[in-house]
Amino acid sequence: MHKHRGLTLLAALLVLCGLHYMPGSSIFLYPLMLFDTMVHEMGHGLTAILLGGHLQKLELFTDGSGVAWSAVEPGWKQAAVAAGGLLGPPFLAAFAFSAARSPRAARVWVLGMGAFLLGCLILFVRGGMAWPFMLVMSLALLAIGLRARAGAVQVTTLVLALELSVLTYSRSDYLFVDSAVINGVQRVSDVGAIADRLALPYWFWGGLIGLFSALLIGWEARSYLRSTRMP
Repeated sequence: MHKHRGLTLLAALLVLCGLHYMPGSSIFLYPLMLFDTMVHEMGHGLTAILLGGHLQKLELFTDGSGVAWSAVEPGWKQAAVAAGGLLGPPFLAAFAFSAARSPRAARVWVLGMGAFLLGCLILFVRGGMAWPFMLVMSLALLAIGLRARAGAVQVTTLVLALELSVLTYSRSDYLFVDSAVINGVQRVSDVGAIADRLALPYWFWGGLIGLFSALLIGWEARSYLRSTRMP
């Protein structure tokens, strides 16, 4: 493992651990939790749009849960939309690990994420207190992308990559339930929705998506550590 790249990853790990375990860190963790939820829900929405449907609105609730209200043709497209939310975080984590290899790519990634979040807030997000927290995060990412030094931008990229990876594994139990409570309402889970529209039980789809996510994140994290040494 190259020294500079290892130090950058260590810095990102220390920042993430600090955000999770330092006293009073909950004020910083809340926007990250909402960021995780937005990535998941926008995975649903973007998949619907790519399949010729549309995203009506995205709700973020104060407990950190969310719902994407989208519409596509019945059948396999609905199953794909359900899978899109589960695959959103691991795909974005993989892209972040890839971007972190280069200072320029990391800056583009951070600016892109800030602009993406801001656009989603304006166009789709509805949901009380969650809105201002996500606005602050989107503006912070834009500021980091525009003004921060290259090292700080790369650490930011890795922090979000690691956070999305943690999200993928910490919520892995969601892959093996057919229903979940969202904002106090019992709803069909994503894998439950896939199973309703395709053959095979929900736990099969949960296991398949979980395995694919682990391989995707693991491959990109390994590639990050093995790639060319940073200047």
